[in-house]
This record gives sequence, structure tokens and C-alpha cells, in this order.
Amino acid sequence: MDRGPFFDRLRDYLDAEAQAGTLDFRSADGQPQSASAVAEQFLGMICRQFLWPQLVRTDFVPDNPTDTAIVDEAVALMLTRYSTGS
Repeated sequence: MDRGPFFDRLRDYLDAEAQAGTLDFRSADGQPQSASAVAEQFLGMICRQFLWPQLVRTDFVPDNPTDTAIVDEAVALMLTRYSTGS
């Protein structure tokens, strides 16, 4: 499935960070996860707040479509979950 260049760049970045040892993608039960799966998780957190409401409510307008707080929170969650502390 072609997810587009943004997904590919994100996946490649996450994979490079894992290869560098700064991120470790393990599931809650300790199983390794792919950079693609983690990219899907990250984009899911962002899309949940930007895209999904627009799909189900025709009158939805985000408070501030350029608000970086949603992305900042998603990054913080990902780092808390996957950072190796390196």
C-alpha cells in the first residue's frame, strides 16, 4: 500500500533512530515492532484530532488548524514510550 512520501520520510526517520539506538520499538509485551507500525501509531494520534472529526462532522473546524500542541504531545508520548535515553 502506498502511503505517500510523508509516511515514507517518517518511517525512514524512525528506522534511522532505531538503528542509532535512540529509539526501541517494542510492544507492551516486549515484542519488536517495525518502524512502519510506529509511524502508523504516531500518525494515528495526530489524525485522530485533526482528520477524524472532519470526516464524521461536516461542521467541524479545528480551533487552530496550525496548533502545534497536538503534534508536540504526540511526539512527547512517542518519546516517553520508545526512547532508550541515549
